Amino acid sequence: QQKTNDILEVRVQERTLALAQLNNEYTQSVTYASYIQASLLPSISLIKERLNDSFILYNPRDIVSGDFYWYADVQTSTTPHVGLQVLCAVDCTGHGVPGAFMSLVANNLLDLTVKQESVNTPSDVIAFLNKNLAKAMNKEHSEQVINDGMDIIVCSYQPTTKTLYYAGANRPLYLVKHSTLELIEIKAVKMSIGGYTPLTQEWETTTLQLESGDCYYLSSDGYADQFGGEKDKKITTKRLKQLLVQIHPLTMQEQQQALQNYFTTWQGDQKQIDDVMLIGVRV
Repeated sequence: QQKTNDILEVRVQERTLALAQLNNEYTQSVTYASYIQASLLPSISLIKERLNDSFILYNPRDIVSGDFYWYADVQTSTTPHVGLQVLCAVDCTGHGVPGAFMSLVANNLLDLTVKQESVNTPSDVIAFLNKNLAKAMNKEHSEQVINDGMDIIVCSYQPTTKTLYYAGANRPLYLVKHSTLELIEIKAVKMSIGGYTPLTQEWETTTLQLESGDCYYLSSDGYADQFGGEKDKKITTKRLKQLLVQIHPLTMQEQQQALQNYFTTWQGDQKQIDDVMLIGVRV
């Protein structure tokens, strides 16, 4: 009996060591993947240079993230002599490794939009992504249909005229007016990119005339969906919008810190349930 127990104990130890090694190799692989993912994100210094009064609150839930942001300076065929600052916030289906792989596909497609003469507006960007994500995921020809997709905010800003163009797939844009401290929610089309969304789905571009001091915000749903607080409830979009109005007088760096502090306090001992991304820009 003792000999049998000894053999079992040795086998358990061997299995435990093997599992620990596999887990370590997996963690190392995912960590390396996070370096690749991070290298594709626009540098904070670039964002600060182009959108100098801004912040990016970016907290992946896992080592890699399904949320990412994207930036480009663009001249379109309809505005050949005017530079547009294009900023996107993308929330891919899931988080961790599946979300991260989807984010790599989406990032590549966004890079391609800059080279397309037919892509001139934020709604054109979303239509291009919706069409080409289907091709990338082999929706039309593969026996195994991948129904993953993404929500996105696309903003293009013309600094000389202070004109902001917005389109969204399942993610709204929040705008806090400096003169009135009013928060305006510009609603998105209630459809995600990819998944079961038809390739012929129409998207809308909204034009907004901004004034100095106005702030606009792009976000994934991770911040508002975090559980915590005294009653273990979500932060909710209602609280987030109230918070954005309250912190408006602060500098953008102070706003970022205030938003992070609120999130951390609300979360308490709860696990972070999703990737968190919130971007703020002051005109």
